[in-house]
Amino acid sequence: MVRRSGNSYFPLGLGVNGPVLAMDVAPDGTLVVAGNFTLAGGGPATNVARWNNGTWSSLGGGITLTPAEVAAGSGGEVLVRGSGWLSYYNGLTWSSANLPGPVTSVARHPIIGFVVGGLFAPPGIGNTGTARFVQGSFSYTISQPLLVQALGHDRFGDVLAAVDLLGSTRILRLDFNGWTQIGTDILGQNVERLSTMPNGDVLLTTKPQVVGINQYECSLLRWNGTAWVTLQAQLLTTPTSSFKQMGAITTDSGELLLGGFLRAIAGQAAFSFAIADAQCPAAAAPFGTGCVGGNGPLALTTVSAPWIGGTFLAKATGFDANSMAVQVLGAPMAATPLPSSAGGCFIYTTPSILDLFLSMGSDFTTGFVVPRAIALVGLPLRMQLVSVEILGVGSTLRLASTNALDLVIGSM
Repeated sequence: MVRRSGNSYFPLGLGVNGPVLAMDVAPDGTLVVAGNFTLAGGGPATNVARWNNGTWSSLGGGITLTPAEVAAGSGGEVLVRGSGWLSYYNGLTWSSANLPGPVTSVARHPIIGFVVGGLFAPPGIGNTGTARFVQGSFSYTISQPLLVQALGHDRFGDVLAAVDLLGSTRILRLDFNGWTQIGTDILGQNVERLSTMPNGDVLLTTKPQVVGINQYECSLLRWNGTAWVTLQAQLLTTPTSSFKQMGAITTDSGELLLGGFLRAIAGQAAFSFAIADAQCPAAAAPFGTGCVGGNGPLALTTVSAPWIGGTFLAKATGFDANSMAVQVLGAPMAATPLPSSAGGCFIYTTPSILDLFLSMGSDFTTGFVVPRAIALVGLPLRMQLVSVEILGVGSTLRLASTNALDLVIGSM
C-alpha cells in the first residue's frame, strides 16, 4: 500500500501482506481496505483493515471470505460485499446481513447511510434496484425500479447508480430530491465502476469484453455536460469474476488515476496502474495578507480548484458572527486600502462580481459556480472577502479583509 503525493510515492506503514481488492475513504478521512491478507501494519487483521493517522488497525475479528467491494461509513461503520454475501461492522463487531435479493454493489452516503444496489422484491413494494442499509436493517425509502449494475458517489457524497435497461445503461444521481438522470442512456455497455471528476462530470469504466485470447477490453467514459464520450480503452488479462476489475478516480489537481487488472492503455504498457494529467490544470494560490477583524485575523484558503463546469470552494476564517461578508471576484489589481477599516486592510481585486451574505459564524465555506464555457479556460481571476462589521448602537461600520486567492480556470 502506497500514497501518492506530487510525483512521489510513500508507503502506508508496513502495509498488508496480501492483495487488496477493494478500498474506500470514510467521511472522516480514514481509509478502509479489504482483500486477502492476514496482517496490516505487522499486526493481525483478517481481510479488512483501517489506516488512520499513520497507523493500521484491525476491525474486530475481520471477515473470512474474499471481498469484492467495501463501503466505509461514519462512526466506524463498514459494509463489505462478496459473492452472495454482505457483512456489516458496527464499529465493534461483525454480523451477516440477510440479503433481500442479489446484491451487485454497495456505497455510502454522508446523510442517509449505506446504499445497497441489486435486484430486490420486498413485500408490498415490488421489484426495486436500491435499498438503504441502516444499522443492520434494510429499508426501501430510496427505491427505484431498475437492476443496479454499480454504485458510486460524487465529490459531494451524493450516490451514483448505473442501472440496467436490458440493452442500455442509465446513470442516476441520488440527492435530497430523489433520483435524477445524468445524460442519455448508454447503449451496449455494462458499468463496472462509477466515480466523479472535480468539475462534477461523471466518470465510469465498463465491464470487460473479449477482444482476443486472454485479452479483454473495457472503456473509460465521461459525461461532459452534453454527451457521454469515450476517453480510452484498456486491455486486460483474463478477468476474475469474483470482484471488480477496473476503477478510475480523479484528484482535485486534475490527475486521472486508473487501477485494476490493467495491462495497456492507448497501446502502451501500463501494469495495473496509470496516471493522466490535465492539459489545462486549474490553480489557486494565496495572494497578499488579511487583516484583523472583530474576531481575530481574517483568512481565505482553498478547498477545491476552479474547473469549468464545477464549483470552486474556499474556506473563510476569523469572521465575527454578527458581520456580513462581501465576496469580491474580478481581475487582479494593486493593493488599495479599505476605507473605514482598522488599518492594514487592503482590497486586491477589482469588484467585477459582488455577493453579499451573513457570515453565520467565524468559519464558513464560500465559492462560486464556474460556467461550462471553454472561453474561461486559462482565465486569471482574483477572489477576496471583505467583512462588514457593525460597531455599537450608532451603526458605525468597520471594514476588514482577508487575503486574496489567485485563480486560474482549468479544464480536464
